[in-house]
Amino acid sequence: TKSALGAWQTSAGISPSAGFFGPISRAKINGAIPTSTTVFTNATTTAITNTTNGSPTRLKIPKLNIDAGFQYAGLKSDGSMEIPSNVVDVGWFTGSPRPGENGVSIITGHVAQIRGGVLTKPGVFSNLSKLSAGDRLYIQNDKGETITFVVRETRNYDPAADATDVFTSKDTGAHLNI
Repeated sequence: TKSALGAWQTSAGISPSAGFFGPISRAKINGAIPTSTTVFTNATTTAITNTTNGSPTRLKIPKLNIDAGFQYAGLKSDGSMEIPSNVVDVGWFTGSPRPGENGVSIITGHVAQIRGGVLTKPGVFSNLSKLSAGDRLYIQNDKGETITFVVRETRNYDPAADATDVFTSKDTGAHLNI
């Protein structure tokens, strides 16, 4: 079964073709069904009345040439958030709303892979600092919907700094914090 699924993933253009049926494979199969609704939101001010119930499957940021699959992240036993197991995928914190739902949806990812103090591979977010207000990014979900977000602001945090404000918002709109 694993090798057959891997062969199908390769033929469907899914990479990596690991032979496991996850959100990327599910999205590819759901994409073959000709039903699609697009929900657009400006994450800075627009409250959404038509929210999606789908889990995220792809993050696309054209300005940075990012087209990444999702892993689903929870909390580790020490209370910290899990991160993706590789440098090419992004992670959706499942303790946050799905992208497009009201509240703050949290996405995480690697900036780089470092081995022995040496950069060996850039991560999916290696150029994230190049985003600026007004740039657009897109989340596709397992229902075939695309949710559009507009960058409102960018901030950099020291790894040791308190960044708990990433998990909150001052309004009831739909927000995406990366």
